[in-house]
Amino acid sequence: MEGRLVGVGSEWLLLTHGVAGSERECLVPLTAVLSLSGLAAWTASPDAAGQVAARLGLGVVLRGIARDRSGLAVTLVDGSTFTGTLDRVGADFVEVSEHGPGEPRRPGAVTGVRTVPFRALAALRRGP
Repeated sequence: MEGRLVGVGSEWLLLTHGVAGSERECLVPLTAVLSLSGLAAWTASPDAAGQVAARLGLGVVLRGIARDRSGLAVTLVDGSTFTGTLDRVGADFVEVSEHGPGEPRRPGAVTGVRTVPFRALAALRRGP
């Protein structure tokens, strides 16, 4: 996965990728990161963003995405991908209503609900 690092928390990275004006955001749980390249030689620690930002765990960020009601492409650590809307965030899992990419979450569009443990999440992409 490639992108520009635009945010960091204690349990996640936020990347953007694409051309200016049509960039997409990609939230990556740190548990899915095997290595990083292209960072500065002296990369700042999450504490550099301030004490509050450094404590924003994955659940807090996922709850913000759930409130936003954006359509997502969800990639799991096994490489599989599905699309939908984040409906619920628990202490260590999410529930996603599956529907087609670009479709709004409407009862007739939902094909199922998938529960995914945080540890199984590799990336969540939203955008156009």
